[in-house]
Amino acid sequence: EAKHMVLPRGYPESAAPGYGGYTGWLAAGLFAHSFTVMVSTNALLSGFFAEMSAASWLMKDLLPPLVAGTLASRIHSLEANPKKWLSAACFANSVLGCAEFLIPHLLPKAS
Repeated sequence: EAKHMVLPRGYPESAAPGYGGYTGWLAAGLFAHSFTVMVSTNALLSGFFAEMSAASWLMKDLLPPLVAGTLASRIHSLEANPKKWLSAACFANSVLGCAEFLIPHLLPKAS
């Protein structure tokens, strides 16, 4: 079922040869990038937020991708208006990036 969320309607007939491989490598690259950002941000900010609990870090790192995935699964008109959804994705990415820095301050501190 994940294929239906990622690949265009009518795949493989509706896409160029090699599109499935491209999508797989793109997903792997995005995962690697997200993981690297999470680890480096955690290492960089651990000195600033040393008193934070593991749950706070989990919420900071897990909440933005979960929100993005939930919103992405609800979009059914991507093929009809790709520029609109690219703009929406860029805006949402910026908002979620800001949320990553706000979440640690909004969650209760570890005791």
